[in-house]
Amino acid sequence: METKDLITIVSVFSIVVGWFVNSWLNRRHEIAKKRMELRLEALLSFLPVLFAIQENQTTNDNFKQDITSCRTKFQLYCYNNEIQEFEKIVTAIENKDEKEYNKAVRSVANIVRNNVRKELSLDMFNPKNSV
Repeated sequence: METKDLITIVSVFSIVVGWFVNSWLNRRHEIAKKRMELRLEALLSFLPVLFAIQENQTTNDNFKQDITSCRTKFQLYCYNNEIQEFEKIVTAIENKDEKEYNKAVRSVANIVRNNVRKELSLDMFNPKNSV
């Protein structure tokens, strides 16, 4: 076997390995994009619930649909700490505990705001000392 043959074999091997590595990296990137898309959708589904709470429109049917949809998305796409905080809202609604309800809503609103900013990499634009 000559050097010319060895160079050809190594070149073909490196091209094939590069193709597989590139495919693997592209697949990871697509999964990460889809994961971020679904998480953002889940986190943003809390906004209609929050707006209805702020406007005291929690007795209409749209609020019930929004909170049910939000709860489903939180259960499917959010992290455990987010799910637990959202479940505190549901528990407070079921127990009619207004104090705990207000506390849980503020907590989830803060989590949603912080995590949306984190998912979109907006933290670098937000100084640490701002409110």
